Amino acid sequence: EVEAEAEAEVPTAQAKDAVVVDFAALERAGYKAARKLTETETYQRLGEQMEEQKQAEEAKQAMEAEEKAARQAAIEKMQSDLLDVRKIDERIGYKKRYAETGEDFRSKEKRKRERGQQASAGDYVQEEKRRLRHGADNFDS
Repeated sequence: EVEAEAEAEVPTAQAKDAVVVDFAALERAGYKAARKLTETETYQRLGEQMEEQKQAEEAKQAMEAEEKAARQAAIEKMQSDLLDVRKIDERIGYKKRYAETGEDFRSKEKRKRERGQQASAGDYVQEEKRRLRHGADNFDS
């Protein structure tokens, strides 16, 4: 009797460990037979969804990087425009005398000396030195 009980317990222990799979219930739940899990529709659908999410995230990051680069370029251009003296002059309408007459500082000073319109208020010594350097009078002879 002991052996009969031992033999009777063994099949029940195996029956508890064995899981009965109901393929009809699995098919109703959407399972279709496949050799590999990667061939199932669910796996492929989830893979496509993950790929779409990845592409959307990459596109979003690329767009953000492009917007950031455009903002940085606009800031740099604005700063360079603010600091560019020529553009400031064009915007304000400021013109230097040279832009109108083509006369630089030296030629202006020369013209004023020739006409006797020097800005120096009675600095005769400097004027005499200048006349000696540039003038026609030669006192060495």
